[in-house]
Amino acid sequence: GADDLADCLFLSARDTTTLLGRLERSGSAIRGRSGAWRLAPGAGTSQIEIVAVEAKLERWRDAIVQALEYLEFANRSVVVLDGARVRVTPALLSAFRVARVGLWLQCGDHLVQHVNAPRHHPLSPRRVLAADRLFAMSPRQ
Repeated sequence: GADDLADCLFLSARDTTTLLGRLERSGSAIRGRSGAWRLAPGAGTSQIEIVAVEAKLERWRDAIVQALEYLEFANRSVVVLDGARVRVTPALLSAFRVARVGLWLQCGDHLVQHVNAPRHHPLSPRRVLAADRLFAMSPRQ
Protein backbone atom coordinates (compact mmCIF):
# COMPACT_ATOMS: atom_id res chain seq x y z
CA GLY A 1 0.00 0.00 0.00
CA ALA A 2 0.87 3.66 0.19
CA ASP A 3 2.65 3.23 3.55
CA ASP A 4 5.05 0.65 2.11
CA LEU A 5 5.69 2.87 -0.89
CA ALA A 6 6.31 5.87 1.41
CA ASP A 7 8.96 3.87 3.27
CA CYS A 8 10.67 2.85 0.03
CA LEU A 9 10.67 6.43 -1.25
CA PHE A 10 11.61 8.01 2.09
CA LEU A 11 8.54 10.24 1.90
CA SER A 12 5.89 10.95 4.47
CA ALA A 13 2.68 8.94 4.15
CA ARG A 14 0.83 12.21 3.46
CA ASP A 15 3.14 13.22 0.59
CA THR A 16 2.99 9.73 -0.89
CA THR A 17 -0.81 9.72 -0.75
CA THR A 18 -0.90 13.13 -2.45
CA LEU A 19 1.44 12.00 -5.23
CA LEU A 20 -0.44 8.75 -5.78
CA GLY A 21 -3.69 10.72 -5.93
CA ARG A 22 -2.24 12.92 -8.67
CA LEU A 23 -1.13 9.85 -10.63
CA GLU A 24 -4.58 8.32 -10.19
CA ARG A 25 -6.38 11.48 -11.36
CA SER A 26 -4.09 11.70 -14.39
CA GLY A 27 -4.96 8.12 -15.33
CA SER A 28 -1.36 6.93 -14.92
CA ALA A 29 -1.91 4.82 -11.80
CA ILE A 30 -4.69 2.58 -10.54
CA ARG A 31 -5.38 1.47 -7.00
CA GLY A 32 -6.60 -2.11 -6.86
CA ARG A 33 -9.16 -3.53 -4.46
CA SER A 34 -6.36 -4.79 -2.23
CA GLY A 35 -5.01 -1.24 -1.91
CA ALA A 36 -1.96 -2.04 -4.07
CA TRP A 37 -0.97 0.45 -6.76
CA ARG A 38 0.00 -0.29 -10.34
CA LEU A 39 0.51 1.63 -13.54
CA ALA A 40 -2.57 1.91 -15.70
CA PRO A 41 -2.54 -0.07 -18.95
CA GLY A 42 -0.93 2.06 -21.61
CA ALA A 43 0.69 4.42 -19.12
CA GLY A 44 4.21 4.86 -20.37
CA THR A 45 7.11 5.74 -18.16
CA SER A 46 7.31 9.08 -19.97
CA GLN A 47 4.30 10.17 -17.88
CA ILE A 48 6.13 9.50 -14.64
CA GLU A 49 8.84 11.68 -13.15
CA ILE A 50 11.45 9.65 -11.31
CA VAL A 51 13.77 11.57 -9.00
CA ALA A 52 16.79 9.71 -7.67
CA VAL A 53 18.46 10.88 -4.47
CA GLU A 54 21.97 10.00 -3.37
CA ALA A 55 22.85 10.89 0.21
CA LYS A 56 26.41 11.12 1.49
CA LEU A 57 27.96 12.78 4.50
CA GLU A 58 30.69 14.57 2.57
CA ARG A 59 32.14 12.47 -0.29
CA TRP A 60 30.61 14.63 -3.00
CA ARG A 61 32.76 13.32 -5.89
CA ASP A 62 31.58 9.75 -5.21
CA ALA A 63 28.02 11.04 -4.93
CA ILE A 64 28.19 12.73 -8.35
CA VAL A 65 29.40 9.48 -9.94
CA GLN A 66 26.48 7.58 -8.41
CA ALA A 67 23.99 10.33 -9.29
CA LEU A 68 25.12 10.23 -12.92
CA GLU A 69 24.41 6.48 -13.03
CA TYR A 70 20.87 7.17 -11.80
CA LEU A 71 20.26 9.40 -14.82
CA GLU A 72 20.06 6.25 -16.93
CA PHE A 73 16.55 5.80 -15.51
CA ALA A 74 15.70 8.96 -13.52
CA ASN A 75 14.45 12.30 -14.82
CA ARG A 76 16.34 14.14 -12.12
CA SER A 77 19.20 13.16 -9.87
CA VAL A 78 19.94 14.96 -6.62
CA VAL A 79 22.76 14.63 -4.11
CA VAL A 80 22.11 15.48 -0.47
CA LEU A 81 25.19 16.22 1.64
CA ASP A 82 25.62 17.04 5.32
CA GLY A 83 25.68 20.83 5.51
CA ALA A 84 27.78 20.68 8.70
CA ARG A 85 30.56 18.77 6.90
CA VAL A 86 30.64 20.31 3.43
CA ARG A 87 31.77 23.81 2.54
CA VAL A 88 30.03 25.30 -0.48
CA THR A 89 32.69 26.58 -2.86
CA PRO A 90 32.54 27.78 -6.47
CA ALA A 91 34.34 24.56 -7.51
CA LEU A 92 31.75 22.40 -5.75
CA LEU A 93 28.83 24.27 -7.32
CA SER A 94 30.48 24.15 -10.74
CA ALA A 95 31.02 20.38 -10.52
CA PHE A 96 27.32 19.79 -9.88
CA ARG A 97 26.20 22.22 -12.59
CA VAL A 98 28.51 20.65 -15.17
CA ALA A 99 27.29 17.16 -14.21
CA ARG A 100 23.67 18.39 -14.39
CA VAL A 101 23.00 16.93 -10.94
CA GLY A 102 21.14 18.75 -8.18
CA LEU A 103 22.85 19.62 -4.89
CA TRP A 104 21.07 19.99 -1.59
CA LEU A 105 22.63 20.34 1.84
CA GLN A 106 20.92 19.04 4.93
CA CYS A 107 21.24 21.71 7.58
CA GLY A 108 19.69 20.55 10.81
CA ASP A 109 16.12 19.53 10.14
CA HIS A 110 15.76 21.18 6.73
CA LEU A 111 17.22 20.99 3.23
CA VAL A 112 18.81 23.87 1.35
CA GLN A 113 18.95 23.66 -2.44
CA HIS A 114 22.20 24.97 -3.97
CA VAL A 115 22.02 23.57 -7.51
CA ASN A 116 18.80 22.79 -9.36
CA ALA A 117 18.49 19.31 -10.87
CA PRO A 118 17.60 19.84 -14.53
CA ARG A 119 15.14 17.44 -16.16
CA HIS A 120 16.48 14.59 -18.28
CA HIS A 121 14.50 12.33 -20.59
CA PRO A 122 16.02 8.87 -20.25
CA LEU A 123 14.78 6.07 -22.49
CA SER A 124 16.34 2.88 -21.22
CA PRO A 125 15.29 -0.58 -20.10
CA ARG A 126 16.45 0.38 -16.60
CA ARG A 127 13.79 3.12 -16.56
CA VAL A 128 11.02 0.62 -17.30
CA LEU A 129 12.38 -1.72 -14.61
CA ALA A 130 12.55 1.15 -12.11
CA ALA A 131 8.92 2.08 -12.82
CA ASP A 132 7.89 -1.56 -12.57
CA ARG A 133 9.61 -1.91 -9.21
CA LEU A 134 8.17 1.36 -7.99
CA PHE A 135 4.66 0.11 -8.65
CA ALA A 136 5.40 -3.58 -7.91
CA MET A 137 4.31 -4.59 -11.38
CA SER A 138 5.08 -7.79 -13.17
CA PRO A 139 7.00 -7.42 -16.46
CA ARG A 140 4.80 -6.45 -19.40
CA GLN A 141 3.87 -9.18 -21.82
